[in-house]
Parts: sequence; structure tokens; C-alpha cells
Amino acid sequence: MRRIESTHGEAGGVSNARMESAILKVLGNQRLGSLEGLVDQFVGKGLGEVINSWISPLENQPVSVAQIRRVLGNETIAEIAWQARMSKKEASTQIAVLLPQLVDRLTPGGRIDPGQNLLEGMNSLVGSMNKALV
Repeated sequence: MRRIESTHGEAGGVSNARMESAILKVLGNQRLGSLEGLVDQFVGKGLGEVINSWISPLENQPVSVAQIRRVLGNETIAEIAWQARMSKKEASTQIAVLLPQLVDRLTPGGRIDPGQNLLEGMNSLVGSMNKALV
């Protein structure tokens, strides 16, 4: 069974929404651009099984802060941190928690739509986040 965790009802819902938006915006604007690009990054770093668990209808495998840093790199993490208004250390931790959930929510059918852009996914998720926060 697929585990989907909502972060919007918690005390940190607004900051989590800001962080989710920052992750998708930065990753969508970079060379990754698509979910397929993000998958390729993870596969290239030996973490294909981890990201594929986020896409599949099975339980999401965890990802460590060290693995996030290895896949995304310091520059990307710094940009996400700046967008989310937090330190790189905090951002790395939040990315490790939230990225699996974001990929999970962007692939509700257990598969990637070819060419699905992260920015387009962000727009649909941000719309649903804003409704949840109201």
C-alpha cells in the first residue's frame, strides 16, 4: 500500500508548503526540468531503487541527507535554502523528508507521464496546497 503523508495540517504547514514550492521551483528551473531528469540524477548516483520506490505504489524508501547532497549538490541545495528562507543544513534535512512525498504525489498512478515538467507539477501541487492552507 502506498504511504502518503500530508504535511499541511501540521504546525509547520506554511513553512513546509514554502519548502515544497522551493524544491519544485529550483529543480524545475534547472537542467533536470522533468521528473525523468530527477530520476536520472538519482540513478546516476546509485539511488535508482530509492527514487523508484517513491514513484511506485509501494512504501517510500527513505533518503539520507548525505544522499540528497550527493544527488543534488551544494549549489542546488543552497538555492532551495535561499528560496525557502532557511539554512542549507535545515534545507538538506527538509529535502530528505519532503522530496519523497513530492515525487509520490506527482506520480499518483505509480508512473511518470513522459516529459512531465516539475514546474507544471509544482503549479498543480501549489494550487492544492493553497486550498489546504485556507
